[in-house]
Amino acid sequence: MLLLQNRQFNTGIKNIVPQYTIGNELIYKYDTETQFWAGNEFRFFDNKEIRNAANNVAKISSNGGIYNSFLFTDDARANFPYSFTQDVNGNFVARNLNATNQKIEADYAWVYFSLSAPAFQIDKGIYINGMFNNYAIAPENKMEYNEKKKVFEKALLIKQGFTNYQYVVADAKGKIDSENSIDGNFFQTENEYEVIVYYRENTQRYDRVIGFVALTSVGATN
Repeated sequence: MLLLQNRQFNTGIKNIVPQYTIGNELIYKYDTETQFWAGNEFRFFDNKEIRNAANNVAKISSNGGIYNSFLFTDDARANFPYSFTQDVNGNFVARNLNATNQKIEADYAWVYFSLSAPAFQIDKGIYINGMFNNYAIAPENKMEYNEKKKVFEKALLIKQGFTNYQYVVADAKGKIDSENSIDGNFFQTENEYEVIVYYRENTQRYDRVIGFVALTSVGATN
């Protein structure tokens, strides 16, 4: 069995085997082995109107080429009380307000992120990710510290529209440190979960999906 939180394979819990069977039922009664860190609600920006600053975009610039969207500086939220923000659990929607065909007419923009995290002392990197970059922990998504401004910064080329993103702590090998999340872990956070059950027969060379369910943490029970 495979468990995914907000469709992130790099934090998925893999190779969970049933503890026992009852007839044709596979029984899983795990506790800590199948727990995720709750995290915090995703951050977002919306630059569907690429010429105007709005929806967490502080300013816009262009030299006749690709537009630049400068976001407001984010503050690390780990030491702040939880505050609900409506998100789409890491997803994104490419959208151009002035287009007739949203699937092909959305433009790309350089999006400038900045993060104030003065309490961050861990010898690890901070990465920006979400479904817009397939949650990749890669050098091109790693933030750099601006000593003069005392903030972490990074510019990413992203298709315009409504985009969820998060700041992730990871080591040089790409292992994510969810426990020491930049934005903390709060039990109130709403997350999506997917459960994929697969099976391989003795004579087969591949895994076959035999069960799937998707649910959210709101109202979910063991």
